[in-house]
Amino acid sequence: MMNNVERITKLEEMLEKIQKELNEIKCSDNDNEYKVDTFERVKSQEAFYNISLDGVTTIFKQFETEQFEDFNNNCFKNNNYFKSIERAAEVKSKIELLLRLERLYDTYCPDYKPNWNDNYEFKYFIEFDCADNIYVSSYTDAYYRTDVYFPSEYIAEKVCDILNAELERNKKNETMS
Repeated sequence: MMNNVERITKLEEMLEKIQKELNEIKCSDNDNEYKVDTFERVKSQEAFYNISLDGVTTIFKQFETEQFEDFNNNCFKNNNYFKSIERAAEVKSKIELLLRLERLYDTYCPDYKPNWNDNYEFKYFIEFDCADNIYVSSYTDAYYRTDVYFPSEYIAEKVCDILNAELERNKKNETMS
């Protein structure tokens, strides 16, 4: 059974693959519109799930009943609308990790902006190594990914150390529960 971090990594890989596929979609001969399936809402009075930043360590909020009112419409419009609690939990984990990375970025290098015109400047980012179940740093020099970037390997490794220590604490807490 995969843990949350493994699921996040797997989902990120799947998302990257889907994004590449979407970029390769050709325009329709008939109407010049992209052929993309649409995500459908649940039926009226059925449950859906959304994520809420509520000031507590957990950001998951229980479902609301679809009534096509402002709150429901805003959730759907802002892509904060999930048909299952499992899917909402997966996205919640990704959001929490992204927010944690952004906080560490603000702590260690708030003024750093990657120069995408400079192919000789390494841009460091964090990824999860599923084989070893740890965060590791990596770098790129020429292409933009939707990651949080750090200006040096030293800072990226420091961030990995922090995340790995948090991961260990979480593992210990889970076994104690």
